[in-house]
Amino acid sequence: MSDGGREPVRLRLIAEGSGLRIAFDPAVLLPALEAGVGPDVLLEIASVELPVVVRSADQGSFTTLVMPVRRSGTED
Repeated sequence: MSDGGREPVRLRLIAEGSGLRIAFDPAVLLPALEAGVGPDVLLEIASVELPVVVRSADQGSFTTLVMPVRRSGTED
């Protein structure tokens, strides 16, 4: 994640499926992450063009949607 002039933040993850690069507006993603229960979160990503399901790993019934944004300075 990145907010403006700061360096991107790299997060540890366990991933299934093919690799992709995806970006989020921190002002939208961070509240969704903070609202979850516990320290672990699941991001269910179908495509860089579709909403991402943000699910609390400790309380699976808590979910929210977050829309990815186009990465600045890229064409993909």
